[in-house]
Amino acid sequence: MKCVETASFSFVINREPCEFVRKNRGLRQGDPISPYLFLFCAEALSHPLKHAIESGRILGHKVCALAPSASRLLFANDSLIFCKANRDQALVIKEILAYYENASGQQVNYSKTCVVFNRCTQQSSKDEVLITLDIREVLTYEKNLRLPTHVGHSKKKTFAPIKDRITKKIRGWMGKKLSWAGREVLVKVVTQAIPIYAKFCHEIHSMIKRYSWGAKEGSWKINWMPVD
Repeated sequence: MKCVETASFSFVINREPCEFVRKNRGLRQGDPISPYLFLFCAEALSHPLKHAIESGRILGHKVCALAPSASRLLFANDSLIFCKANRDQALVIKEILAYYENASGQQVNYSKTCVVFNRCTQQSSKDEVLITLDIREVLTYEKNLRLPTHVGHSKKKTFAPIKDRITKKIRGWMGKKLSWAGREVLVKVVTQAIPIYAKFCHEIHSMIKRYSWGAKEGSWKINWMPVD
């Protein structure tokens, strides 16, 4: 906290550093040290979860039988915690979150916190977890980070809106007179920033190539490749 509360910066003006400027409100988003603060906070939450897995107090999630057990996925603006759907493990999660709140000074917003259950989970187990954690169950139509939370057998149907978004953007760009460099900027900044899945990689890549090389509906152009 001393590093946060005593932050100061010096700016280079006309190739000469000026006097140090001390911040009164501490570190804000975009400061160079902000990523390191996130890592410190993530480690404070990750360590007790890891210890709970090792001690058998909670069971993580496995993508297959021989895969290691995962108890958490921590992102800059979201955190996912995996455990078995019962009251005992829900209490452990609540205990860990309370420990993290006391240690970091941050508070979990339970009104924005959701839980996703396996389709085989019994309703009685769901009710125990929901009452213990005092959170709501996520609905099938909800999204997290603009991505579907539930994926059924038809992955093509589930991720079709992603392809539609890219198609609409590219069709809107077709009427604009842009240089090749301008097209490249749009492709990298916009279309490649949209989440892409293996099911659609080939189709989306073909759409981007047709736009990049100036192809129109019903006509095709050669996609040149670099030569060493």
